[in-house]
Amino acid sequence: MLISQLPCYPAEAIELLQNLVAAHAEEPIGLLGSSLGGYFAIWLSQKFNLPAVVVNPAVRPFDLFEQYLGEQVNPYTKERYILQSHHLNELQAIQIDALTAPDLITTKQVMKYWTIVKLLSILWS
Repeated sequence: MLISQLPCYPAEAIELLQNLVAAHAEEPIGLLGSSLGGYFAIWLSQKFNLPAVVVNPAVRPFDLFEQYLGEQVNPYTKERYILQSHHLNELQAIQIDALTAPDLITTKQVMKYWTIVKLLSILWS
């Protein structure tokens, strides 16, 4: 089991996640993510055909994070970073317009599976 603290910047997190999947391509891989991690897990699931469990995944985080542009502090690592509009573009670049393999994604009670499928298809169409 790998548990990775993701970088604060989306492009760096995306690169790290892709590298982890590539490094373990010969092993069984399952994904678990919550909130922004759920957004990344959905993207990885659909891109690499991997099963994922997501708990209350972020939907359109690039819209949500507009209100947080500027200096931020990671609540877990205490790292200071500056969230800029191009970081929102990095998140939007991996948006899944439609689930190509919705059966790969499982959610838990916080948000039901078909609610996510419906939201993704409505919000991203």
